[in-house]
Amino acid sequence: MKLFKELRFKRFIERFDLENTLDNTEKEKNVTDLFEYMEGEKYEEIEEELKQQNEIYYYFELEDEKEGLIIPKIIKNVHIFIKSEKKVHNLNFEPKKFKEIFENPDILKCGYNQKEDYILLKQVGIEPKNMMFDCRIAMYLLNSGTNSYSLEEVARQYLNLDIEAYYAQSQISEDVQTSFFDTEPKEEKNYQQAAYAYVIGEAKPVLEKALAEVNQLKLFQEIEMPCLEVLAEMRYTGVFAEKLDIEKMSEKLKIQIEELSREIYELAGQEFNINSPKQLGEMLFEKLELPYKKKNKNGYSTDVDTLESLKNAHPIIEKILVYRQIAKLNSTFVEGMLPFINSKTNRIHTTFHQTVAATGRLSSSDPNLQNIPTRTEARKANSKIV
Repeated sequence: MKLFKELRFKRFIERFDLENTLDNTEKEKNVTDLFEYMEGEKYEEIEEELKQQNEIYYYFELEDEKEGLIIPKIIKNVHIFIKSEKKVHNLNFEPKKFKEIFENPDILKCGYNQKEDYILLKQVGIEPKNMMFDCRIAMYLLNSGTNSYSLEEVARQYLNLDIEAYYAQSQISEDVQTSFFDTEPKEEKNYQQAAYAYVIGEAKPVLEKALAEVNQLKLFQEIEMPCLEVLAEMRYTGVFAEKLDIEKMSEKLKIQIEELSREIYELAGQEFNINSPKQLGEMLFEKLELPYKKKNKNGYSTDVDTLESLKNAHPIIEKILVYRQIAKLNSTFVEGMLPFINSKTNRIHTTFHQTVAATGRLSSSDPNLQNIPTRTEARKANSKIV
């Protein structure tokens, strides 16, 4: 049981019914053993206490919101861990009330995925200051090859705590007897976000010590965390995109694709699905009898290397290569950009990631703006419109 818990083999634990091997004290543990959960309070009740903190450990509970926002979510509640009292306060988030706290440069904000938090706050008129301790970034520097930076993993590795088991046990509801005949389910408290705030607070000094031991603390404090704010601002600002121009660009590329398709059909002697590797392979290597190098269970290989090696074998090859380039340019980098244009800002708000590549480089997604081709023949041919 000890080994399976350490290796996270949950299905083995269930299969062999090993939960029953735990002693009663371990089975009965829940989140309230770690901290006192404070719910139903108002911000004013702890406002002065928060203002006196040098550091706050928080976790945002979100809910979906209408389109047009940079991140289509808003902050519903904020869970704040007061370490000196071992209390987690679950407070309704009202921007005007929390503005002073999150804009105070003298209070260090410790959280998780703060790049997103930064934008969530800016969306409601708060200019966050001193967002300078992100557990996810710290975990990335300590374990860049694992791609597992969750708060559950932080708790397991650095606090020796199975936080999932704690809050799962705490969520078990009991029926409340409302009359002789009827029972009503007891309202479940969601301890998960509260547990996250607790983990952030307890793990902060442990992570700092671990970073210092591997000479990464300076990198974390002077490079990664300031960079987080820059990347958040870049996403918030976005890249302007003129939707009408992009649509015109797409129409022009579609005309080129149609013309190339007709030329390919003429060279082939019949129509076929150019985008189907199977049909393309049969056309090139069976009907046109071009020499093939690779064949697998799905048919002939028609990858770029294969087609490049056949450029001088038949004029259809050059047409297919150009067709693919323009089709890719249109589907991914022109037409494919339209869904990412924000309806309110008319900008593309791509996400730059700090914790994806093990080498430390940045990556981009939704959409990937680091992957737009610049030197292809198709790009040069359409340089006036791209």
